[in-house]
Amino acid sequence: WITSDHLDQMLVQQEKDAAQHVKNICGVVRLSKAQWSDDAFPPGDRSLYGDGGGNKVTTPFRAQGTSGPSFQWKRPKQLGGSWSVITDSLQPQDVVQGRLGDCWFLSALSVLADRPHLIDRILLTKQYNPEGAYAVRFFYDGEWKRVIVDDMFPS
Repeated sequence: WITSDHLDQMLVQQEKDAAQHVKNICGVVRLSKAQWSDDAFPPGDRSLYGDGGGNKVTTPFRAQGTSGPSFQWKRPKQLGGSWSVITDSLQPQDVVQGRLGDCWFLSALSVLADRPHLIDRILLTKQYNPEGAYAVRFFYDGEWKRVIVDDMFPS
């Protein structure tokens, strides 16, 4: 049996491991004077319209015979303003779908926005970093998985 104490210990260790992983990535990226890019979720159509296996899927935009919306992938600095990973004023209405058909994911984020203690448990990298690497935790296939993502956003 896994007790809540055991689970908490596992999650704390995951957070430490994630922090070290991000630190290592940032060190390498800083030396190369570049920014980190997540090759599992590259900026482009495959990430927005793929099925997870690299295959294109039909979207409402593509079903109408168009090429789909045109997105430019940008980092926070390119979008302007001041950026933080999370603020104390996060509200469910801050999560807006926009042009992508990803309402299932965004509705989950909206629920989390109403529960800051849960956001704190899944966003492992809490501060903006110029190298663009962030550790997050997802519950996938019955277990918690740590994933390192970049800060590229379709806009």
